[in-house]
Amino acid sequence: MAQEEQERPGRNFFDDLMFGARPEEEEQPENEEVSEETEMSEAQMEQTMAQIAAIMDTAEKLKPYAKHLAPIWDAIKKVAITKPKDD
Repeated sequence: MAQEEQERPGRNFFDDLMFGARPEEEEQPENEEVSEETEMSEAQMEQTMAQIAAIMDTAEKLKPYAKHLAPIWDAIKKVAITKPKDD
């Protein structure tokens, strides 16, 4: 145990018990790999934003229909609540 404390300065038994051991540090990937990941994430972000825009456009187009269907939906809910359940 004394060796472990010497290998990790600033940590003691209590810290390890409460917070767990620190993970081993891994080597940093090369800059090329990082840039490829960044490009992929940017492409995914653009695709996600396009999908969100399409969903918002569809919601705007369906808004008038929702206004017409709201009274029907309220009537269905009222019937469902007042209808006695068969046991």
